[in-house]
Amino acid sequence: MANHANAEMLSAAQLDKVLQDSLGAQSATLLLIPRDGSVADALPFDWQVAKQYYSNYCHRGDGNDCPDGGFPSDCTHFVCHGLSKTRVLVNLPETTCTNGVCIRVTELAAAFENSAGKYNDVNVIGDIRRTPLA
Repeated sequence: MANHANAEMLSAAQLDKVLQDSLGAQSATLLLIPRDGSVADALPFDWQVAKQYYSNYCHRGDGNDCPDGGFPSDCTHFVCHGLSKTRVLVNLPETTCTNGVCIRVTELAAAFENSAGKYNDVNVIGDIRRTPLA
């Protein structure tokens, strides 16, 4: 288990600045959404499904099951493929892989930030040491 005792998290203001500087107005419009486009109070995320995907592909070294393969520094693309296996996508990414999955970290971060106020199953993490796996 990783030691997060010295980890620092961005404040909300710092994150907003990073996202605004990187994405401009798009940073306010990105959301996580159900793949089918339905309106919901909660996302259809299933940790067991996502965890199985991550377990199947993480150790292989080739990243994911995307027809495009992996990209350099491909963590965001990998995480988004796991989300997509649970029927969750980023709504309006500027660039996607062939499967329509987000590949940019700032877009995923903005989608999570905006979704924390929209869905009852997406929460802001204020202190990484208080997460279940810390």
